[in-house]
Amino acid sequence: GAFNALKLRPRRTIVFVGFSGEEYGLWGSKFYAEFPVIPLSKTIAMVNLDMIGRLGNRAISVSHSDFVPELEPMIKRSGAELNSKIDVHLMGPREPSDHSVFHSRQIPSVHLFAGFHADYHTPADTADKLTFAGVVSISRLAAVLVWRIAEEGLHLN
Repeated sequence: GAFNALKLRPRRTIVFVGFSGEEYGLWGSKFYAEFPVIPLSKTIAMVNLDMIGRLGNRAISVSHSDFVPELEPMIKRSGAELNSKIDVHLMGPREPSDHSVFHSRQIPSVHLFAGFHADYHTPADTADKLTFAGVVSISRLAAVLVWRIAEEGLHLN
């Protein structure tokens, strides 16, 4: 939606992927890493939106790979431009989400996350509990960040 509405095109291709089977062992992201649309050698970053539906009044949790020096300032600049409350930190060695497949292959990764809640991964996590303003906030941050990465690129240490 947002990218199609722009008259401009970024310098680099942006690929949108919806993974499946994360809870069963990252099946979708592992499959994509084995059979990518664009070779992983040409993939400059992975931005993962996982569990973004229940932000509430919390800051957006943004973890990122530590082997790209300009990634954290890029994230902070994007958050500041949107006046978003963000909590930026380095990615843990074993974050159990789709970005970890890319991070382990030295592809710079960012994980946007609304945070844990009492219903996390239970049948009680129902659609009526979504905070749509939070989804919009995280989606805007993702869009600005993805555009910036596609335009400016990233450089590995």
